[in-house]
Amino acid sequence: MAEEEDSKALIEDSFHHLWNDAQNNTLWKRVKDQPRDLFKRSYKHKKFGDCLSMKATAIVPASMEEVIAQIKGIDHVEEWDPFFKSGTVLESWNENCDIIHSVYSTHVPAVPDRDFVFIECRKMRDDGAYMSVVTSVERSNIPVGSNTIRAKLAPSGFILFPTADAMKTSITYMLQVNIKGSIPVWLKQKLMMEIPQAIDRIGSSIRNKILKGMAVSLQTVIRERQARDSVAMLKKMASKRKFVAEEILQSERNYFKSLNIADTMFRVPLISSQPAIIPPYFQLST
Repeated sequence: MAEEEDSKALIEDSFHHLWNDAQNNTLWKRVKDQPRDLFKRSYKHKKFGDCLSMKATAIVPASMEEVIAQIKGIDHVEEWDPFFKSGTVLESWNENCDIIHSVYSTHVPAVPDRDFVFIECRKMRDDGAYMSVVTSVERSNIPVGSNTIRAKLAPSGFILFPTADAMKTSITYMLQVNIKGSIPVWLKQKLMMEIPQAIDRIGSSIRNKILKGMAVSLQTVIRERQARDSVAMLKKMASKRKFVAEEILQSERNYFKSLNIADTMFRVPLISSQPAIIPPYFQLST
């Protein structure tokens, strides 16, 4: 219970810091020669230690609902974060608050993976902005894996703003992390560059899902049309076959009648008037 109360206080503090830090441009230094608005700063967080902080902003061609579905929880992280390796929801307090354990790969054999235990909470502000904040929490029952270093997240996350166009969303993505352990400078630089690229990948992953959905819908339409054409063709074949069979049967009846053979012999005809193999729902009523 004490852990939960401490975490709730941490959540409110994290929302406050995420919003204020993201909006206060005097804290940030612009990174030059970048296609996106990318900013950085370094500072010592009172709880999480020396943090590398990065912030990027961009507008993506997707609705807020689509972006929220893409960034919420861990289900789709691998679609826009190439460092993400695995994740597990440890606890769910409600539909907007989870405690998560995630492992991130450095993609460098000599550099250990990093894992995080953090709380993720989401809320819609009165001004229409949406916030998703993550902050590291202590959980003694989650041991650090082999060849892994537990890193720390200071208040980080997403702030989404609606735009005049309902199919476009303004995204601010802020990451404040104490990576812990030794890590090459070039890898830190690569991590920093991933922040604006992550926003681009969020937009791309949403677009790909939409295109995939359109392709599936088109394939469904094509299959349904092909099925209708096949049914029409089978009905036509069944109708033609039934007509020919009845014509042959009548010719046989007439021939044997001319020989004065009783018609009762043909109660079970040699050639059935029902088309063989054709399913009943393809047969025409007579």
